[in-house]
Amino acid sequence: MNGFLKALAMPAIVIGMSSAAQAGVVFSASSFNQSLSLSNTNFATGVAYSAGTYEVGSGGNSGSPITTYTSAGVRTASSTPNPQLDFRSLFTDASGAVYAHGYNNTNTIYKQGSSYNIFTAYVTLQGSVDNQATIVLNSAGTQYVGLSGGVLTFWNLNGSIARTLSTSMSGFSFAIFGNYGLNAQGNTLFAYDLTSGAIVDQTTLNGAGGSSYGQSYANGYFFTQGSDSNSVAAYQIGAPAASAVPEPASWAMMIGGFGMVGGALRRRAKVSVGFAA
Repeated sequence: MNGFLKALAMPAIVIGMSSAAQAGVVFSASSFNQSLSLSNTNFATGVAYSAGTYEVGSGGNSGSPITTYTSAGVRTASSTPNPQLDFRSLFTDASGAVYAHGYNNTNTIYKQGSSYNIFTAYVTLQGSVDNQATIVLNSAGTQYVGLSGGVLTFWNLNGSIARTLSTSMSGFSFAIFGNYGLNAQGNTLFAYDLTSGAIVDQTTLNGAGGSSYGQSYANGYFFTQGSDSNSVAAYQIGAPAASAVPEPASWAMMIGGFGMVGGALRRRAKVSVGFAA
């Protein structure tokens, strides 16, 4: 057998793909470690990411605050929202606009104004809406989705009910990741098909509290309660948003890389090639 045929007969060797055996339909690994923490969140019940910052809504009473964090998790501002909402979820649309659902404003979706703590009524959802429910936009931005008693309700953007879907989700809180609904039960995160309602994948969130409130997906991270009710743990299950402007360190690396490429090209240009007579 010649070398070419021997190569075809040899089993393929894949380098650097050891995690592939642990990857599932939805999650890239069988377990994830916490990669970001938001502290002093005062019983967080929703996380949204917009314009490079995280907005965290808190629950417990109508005066619960909304708090802003940098992309690195540094707390920068906190204030009682106007009107007072007692947040149950925060979410964004494709443009980065932030929306909210609150316990004391059951059928209303609010939209954030020019200030992070100012909201105005945006749309009224029809039918019976659980005042504890997390309500978010689907990934396509075409429907609102809420969870209550294991049942997902889908509303059109005008607030009319489109359909319902029975699942085995627990509690009131969930998140949407692509075409899947995410629901943490303890430290296990389940992915549900949003067409059939069936569980299609699961992964372990090491150290997660698995709270019935505050489960969110934003900027590539799944958020849930951390080690206590005043912290939020984030697990990177997706791809964070790309930075539009490179950081100073990135600029330095890029410039250094350009210099190395230029030097290599200059050295190559000086090499002469001779042919034997």
